[in-house]
Amino acid sequence: MAKLLTLKTAALCMLLAGCGGGGDSSSRSAGPDQAPATTPAPTADLAPPAQQQVAAPDPLYGRQWHLKNTGQSAANGASATAGEDLNVEPVWNSCGDSGACKGEGISIAVVDRGVETGHQDLRQNVSASLFNRVYSLSGAAANGDPTPAGTDADAAHGTAVAGIAAARDNNGLGGRGVAPRASLLAYALLQASTSSNEADAMTYQAANISVSNNSWGPPDGTGQLVDSGSLWQDAVAAGLQNGRNGLGTIYVWAAGNGYDSGAQDLSNYDGYANYRGVIAVGAVNAQGRQASYSEPGANVWVAAPGGEVCQAGLGITTTDLSGVAGRNTGGSADELADPDYTQCMDGTSAATPAVSGVVALMLQANPTLGWRDVRAVLAQSARQNDPAGASWRTNGAGHRVSDAYGFGMVNAEAAVNAARIFSRLPAQLTYRSPSQTVNLAIPDNSATGLGSAISVGNSGIRHIEWVDVTFSAPGHAYSGDLRILLTSPSGTEQVLAEPHFCSGRCAPYDGWRFGIGHYLDEPADGIWKISVQDLRPVDSGVFQSWQVTVYGH
Repeated sequence: MAKLLTLKTAALCMLLAGCGGGGDSSSRSAGPDQAPATTPAPTADLAPPAQQQVAAPDPLYGRQWHLKNTGQSAANGASATAGEDLNVEPVWNSCGDSGACKGEGISIAVVDRGVETGHQDLRQNVSASLFNRVYSLSGAAANGDPTPAGTDADAAHGTAVAGIAAARDNNGLGGRGVAPRASLLAYALLQASTSSNEADAMTYQAANISVSNNSWGPPDGTGQLVDSGSLWQDAVAAGLQNGRNGLGTIYVWAAGNGYDSGAQDLSNYDGYANYRGVIAVGAVNAQGRQASYSEPGANVWVAAPGGEVCQAGLGITTTDLSGVAGRNTGGSADELADPDYTQCMDGTSAATPAVSGVVALMLQANPTLGWRDVRAVLAQSARQNDPAGASWRTNGAGHRVSDAYGFGMVNAEAAVNAARIFSRLPAQLTYRSPSQTVNLAIPDNSATGLGSAISVGNSGIRHIEWVDVTFSAPGHAYSGDLRILLTSPSGTEQVLAEPHFCSGRCAPYDGWRFGIGHYLDEPADGIWKISVQDLRPVDSGVFQSWQVTVYGH
């Protein structure tokens, strides 16, 4: 983990988007994700202290194309495409029999470097009943306000993220968030991102945390495989098991911003974003197409607006540190006149809190949804944006899916309507195949490649929810030479890795876990096939073994 910490510290600007299984025995089990025998009463966060309500329009709302895209234009002449937004206004205005939904009673923890909790457009939503969290490298953690207002420039990222999720509406200030009445918390993890602190940030106050927003991850654009640690994975598993009184905390994660680098990162090289317990979010621009930086991958679940860099026009408008301490330092032709706000937020870091806000609206509409239910609703209700995009295909269950967009652009109105009537999924089953030994040399610089197959039978899984493939070729010193393709029993092909360059030598695949969400609702039983090609010269090696783990019902 020390290496990961060093990488994170050295590349914080890459890390924050504003800057740019094992075992060899076959098993079938109902795991800890099964539905409880009786659905526990959800725990809602207490509302912030009563404050005087000011029914005044938000002056920057017209700039927030991600909330309502009317075809806005940027100063450089770039134009948005009307309708390419989250479709959230109908939810605010009416939420079925319950009236309007704005996130009341739902808590969102912003795990970041800090949030200016005293910001004029955030403080009314900061939780009065739950604690913020600030971490130290010594392992100690303290409750309290993670960032005194305006004094820590690194907290600009978290402040922008918080505003996208839940800036206050109708207060005559700035813009608004997707869930403008949700309760906010700040977990200042990235000030001291150790293994134990990462784990704590996933579980702290988990019984009461509805949504954990994570606009962070390993450095982007390196091409390297960076795995998540066992402490973090165990903590996420605990949050899924115990969060929200057994319904599970919803972990929303940035897919990554390294696609426009020379490495052309895929999100599946990130052991956080490709973990089955998180919702990985890709980013689209104001025209509804893949943002230049947004990493595609078999793990990407949905997409949301992330914009492009400010100089390219049409970034995301949100809160900034008060005064000139944050992104908006005043005087820039690209920026807003009010330095307490910025129109230059971008990245999957910006797309992630948009999804967190939509999830908060869903949970307000139906607080009995489990974490797996939330994923299912998002997939079923997502809109197929960029329909002419080459990455779209149809899986064996009839779902349209894309490595760039997952199941599509999040549609708040459709998601909330579906959430209100959704019947909870049955207990989750897990099937883990024996490890398949191959031990054959991969032809070097050849499209011929190698193939292998694993037969899955009697799994009981008729509807896949997630697949993990553990792949080992430890003797191949440069993993970036390899293209890896998985084919399901239904015949759906899924690229797991493409040839790419790395900063330094690409580490070998040695028990690497690829997380795959795009086989949703296909049956598990049948022949799973893998194809491995070495498409670049010089380095060569042996395909040692692989294994399939399937989760579903």
